[in-house]
Amino acid sequence: MKKTKKKDTANATLRYSNHAQNTAFYKLKTVLPQDGWEVASVGIQISSGQPQLRQGKQVSHGIVLDMEEDVRALSYNKLRKITGLDITEENYKSFIPQKNMEEFNRLSQHTPIKASKQDCKCNNTKQQLDYLYIRTVRAFGADIVLFNNYKDGYHVFYMADMNSGNWLPIKTKLVPTLEDIDALFAQYQGWDTFDIYDRLLTEEEICWFRNIFSAATDDPDDTWNDMYGRTHTDYEYSINGEKFVFSHNTVFSREMHNHLVKLAKGGLIVT
Repeated sequence: MKKTKKKDTANATLRYSNHAQNTAFYKLKTVLPQDGWEVASVGIQISSGQPQLRQGKQVSHGIVLDMEEDVRALSYNKLRKITGLDITEENYKSFIPQKNMEEFNRLSQHTPIKASKQDCKCNNTKQQLDYLYIRTVRAFGADIVLFNNYKDGYHVFYMADMNSGNWLPIKTKLVPTLEDIDALFAQYQGWDTFDIYDRLLTEEEICWFRNIFSAATDDPDDTWNDMYGRTHTDYEYSINGEKFVFSHNTVFSREMHNHLVKLAKGGLIVT
């Protein structure tokens, strides 16, 4: 799908580009679909203010039904002709009801992980996790997640492509540098098929995840797969400078992946 206008969502500890926000659409008028499509409408992509024609049709992926979309940019002049509204780039938000804007704003909010003070004390000081990198390629998408130390502290980085299983931006060099992450943000921030999060971690968050990692057992024989049988995971980590590399869909890698995604999106609250 086409790239949308980039936006600056950085703050002191988190920068992100949210797929749900980047695809949020307010329909102004239903129109006749073009040949090969079942439904169509014109409206505004809320995050950028870009007028769009969106068409859709139901498709089958095995036993799973999905909606395939075609998204085309329109000019404001074209949008005014179709809708009869005096809508412009400057006033488009006035045509979006408040409840829809509130729903749009909620798409950026994620529930923080709740942890006790004891959970956030570094328990195992002899075996320190240096980094953990996990890359998962699925039938209908791919993602990478990383816990690693950089010049400004530990980061958790998460990036997911919702559509293409062929997405491998870091194929030959698994663990990205901070410069790599900056380049990925510059290239993909604002795209409507991507989630991308980079969070600078607090000391409590670092200790919490190291404790989670230490308590889990990395058993290469404890594997899993999805219903399509086309998911593949590569992951590696380092403990006290000793590197371990695996290429399995393990229960361990799936659990660590889920913990890091939640940490990247929501951070941690110490209760």
